[in-house]
Amino acid sequence: MVASAGGRGITAEEILYAVVNALESLGVAYMVVGSFSSSLYGTPRMTHDAGLVVEFGQVSPSQVQQRLGPALRLDPQMSFETITGTYRMIATHAASAFKVEFFLLSGDPHDRERFARRRREPLPAREAFVASPEDAVITKLRRSKGGNRKKDIDDARNVIRAQQQTLDWPYVHRWCDAHGTRELLDRVRAEVAGD
Repeated sequence: MVASAGGRGITAEEILYAVVNALESLGVAYMVVGSFSSSLYGTPRMTHDAGLVVEFGQVSPSQVQQRLGPALRLDPQMSFETITGTYRMIATHAASAFKVEFFLLSGDPHDRERFARRRREPLPAREAFVASPEDAVITKLRRSKGGNRKKDIDDARNVIRAQQQTLDWPYVHRWCDAHGTRELLDRVRAEVAGD
């Protein structure tokens, strides 16, 4: 996995591990998503942020902040994420400005199913709960805004290229049909087949 945390002596992976350590110590259910998950299953690429879906339960943001320590500042103000209709909070690493987005688990049907399907995967320095490769593809296509976000399409393409023999295609088709991205999926798969 390739990542950037601003070149100030700490890597993005180390920041992510610190966040995962804090969440696990508090018993917070989480799932790594976004470019970290697609890099795990596809082709690593540079990223300037990390995303996690979280279910805080009875754990308060102030408890999370306490476990994160002074290196990461969690902004308690939530913003609305339009695609899944969920809220997010952002933690910023003080020395590098690297951001970690905490997406609160929403009632969106795919958001809930992908969270239930998360799997514990080995990362370079530890294990963590990560979205499945199928859900990485589905989410990247959904967030691509109809194919207009090239990095999301590239991430989906790279996961498909690397995992195409093992992906649960009926599951992928079901959600792409539901999200209106099936035509985009078929186009990306055809491009991969033509490589």
